[in-house]
Amino acid sequence: MTTWITSLTSLPNLHPALVHFPIALLLTALGFEIACLVPSRHRVWLDRVTALLYALGTLAAAATYLSGRDAEDSLSDVPTAAQPIIAAHADWALRTLLFFVLLAVVRVVATWLQARAGKPLLVSARLGF
Repeated sequence: MTTWITSLTSLPNLHPALVHFPIALLLTALGFEIACLVPSRHRVWLDRVTALLYALGTLAAAATYLSGRDAEDSLSDVPTAAQPIIAAHADWALRTLLFFVLLAVVRVVATWLQARAGKPLLVSARLGF
């Protein structure tokens, strides 16, 4: 799937190059989420940017997860002791991705509903609880 992209780099696979994008985007989204809790005249703008950052971070996490699966498939001569660690890493990556898919959907829908209603949401809805 990513063979032509990998051929443009000296990396054996794209996973190491992609892994920091979702971390940066989702942590930035959290920072904007906290900023949304402070009353401000920029609240609407902050809300929309926060939802966008969650969506982009989740898309980046999906790309990172898929590149990790490709990287796992490309490994050869993996020591037997390392196989359970790689499997656990993949399992936690999937759980994390599913969590952020749910959070991003809730956040984007909450932002859309707020824009339609023209009123702020409860703090618990903002935090995805």
